[in-house]
Amino acid sequence: MIEKIYLKSRVTEIDAVGTRIIVAYEGSKIDNDTHLANIITGMKSVSSKLNESIQRLKAKSALEEKDEARDSKLQNFYYLILGFVHHPEVGISEAANKVMQILNINGLQIISESYATETSLIHSVIRELDKPEMKQAMALLSGGEQSLAAVKESQSEFEKTYSIYEADKALYSTYDNASSLKTELVKIINNQLVTYLRAMVMVNEAAYGNISRTIGQIIADNNETVKKRTKRVKLETA
Repeated sequence: MIEKIYLKSRVTEIDAVGTRIIVAYEGSKIDNDTHLANIITGMKSVSSKLNESIQRLKAKSALEEKDEARDSKLQNFYYLILGFVHHPEVGISEAANKVMQILNINGLQIISESYATETSLIHSVIRELDKPEMKQAMALLSGGEQSLAAVKESQSEFEKTYSIYEADKALYSTYDNASSLKTELVKIINNQLVTYLRAMVMVNEAAYGNISRTIGQIIADNNETVKKRTKRVKLETA
C-alpha cells in the first residue's frame, strides 16, 4: 500500500517529490483517467508556485550573503584607516585623519541600516573619497586604495543581486509563502492522489499497478530520509 508523505518533510523535499510524481505520471500510459489527470493538474499548479517560492527564498539568501560581504569589506577598510591614524609618520597620520573624517560622519553604524539606506551612505562615502584631494591622501596609505576598491566591488555585487531580488519579489508577490504551499501540496498528494491510487490499484492492478508502485517508491524514499533525520536529531539532543 502506498504510504502518505510525511508532513515533517522539508519544503525542498516536498518540491522534489511533487516534481518526481508529475514526471512519473507523464511517463505512464494512463491517459484516459480524467479524475487522475485533474489531480495531477492541481499538483502541477501548486508545485510550480512552490518551486518559484523556493527560488525567491534562494534569491533572498543570496542577497543576505552579498550584504554580509560588503559589510565585511567596509569594516576592513574602516579599521585599516583607523590604524593609520596612529602611524608615527605625520604625513601618513594626517592623510588617515582626512579619510577618517569622512568615514566618521556615519561610522560603522552604516552596516546596521536598511539595504537602501546603507547603499546610499556607501555611495556617499565613495563619492567623497573619489575626489582628487582625497585620492592624494589615500595614495599615502598602503593598501588603502585596494581596500576601498574591494568595498566598491562588494557594493556593485550587492546592487546586482538586489536588482534580481526585487524583480523576483515583484513577480511572485501574489504567491503564498513556501510553507503554506508545501502544506497544500502534501494535502493533494495524501488526501487525493494516494487515496485514489490505493482504491484504483485494487480495482485494476493491470492499469494502475506500475504507476502506484513508482509513486509509492518516491514517497517511501522521501519518508525514509525524514525518519533518518529525525532519529539523528533525537540522538544529538539526547
